[in-house]
Amino acid sequence: MKKFKKLRLFGLLVIALTFTFCESDPETESPTGDFPTSFTVDIPSSISQSVTLKNVGGDDFSGKEIYQHLNGFIKIGENTAELIEDIMKGIKNYGLNKPMDITFTGDDDSREKRIVVINNSDFEGTTWHHQLTMTDVQNEGNEDGGKALQVFWNSNPVKGIAILKPKNWDSSTGSEMENTIFRIGYSEAGENGYDAEMTVAIVGFD
Repeated sequence: MKKFKKLRLFGLLVIALTFTFCESDPETESPTGDFPTSFTVDIPSSISQSVTLKNVGGDDFSGKEIYQHLNGFIKIGENTAELIEDIMKGIKNYGLNKPMDITFTGDDDSREKRIVVINNSDFEGTTWHHQLTMTDVQNEGNEDGGKALQVFWNSNPVKGIAILKPKNWDSSTGSEMENTIFRIGYSEAGENGYDAEMTVAIVGFD
């Protein structure tokens, strides 16, 4: 078995990657019917904990060590999902569900970012009512297209996918997250017999 690498407190870093919106006038907010009201499921604190672990020496490790690593990864996933839910609230408040192409200067790294919204997009065999893509303009020529964030969502039934790459969100992000990508899937469609389910994938840890 491969050795476990040191698990840093990436959860805290994820929380630090905030998507800030000015408070909008409630009278101008978009209707809620076209937006998911949730993008997370409740996770018991007993299995979601912020931990810093040392490297595990050798090829053997105990059940306790596996459980601690699992707790840490669950916590990272939970923090990421909460961030995505905050982003969805901002998308709703500012009505970013209509085709548009806008640019702005990122608060974190002062670089030009682009937001493109399209309707009825196809991704992974599903037609999505809406797709929002945010890119780092300077990195758009890179292999990853400079994508900092992609969100796909349907409202009936509620279902969505969010993909976040911190390095394109904030170019000053440390080299240990150069290739890190977070992906959150959320569904209330009941495909697996649950009222709501969330899947988390994290790749590219250094």
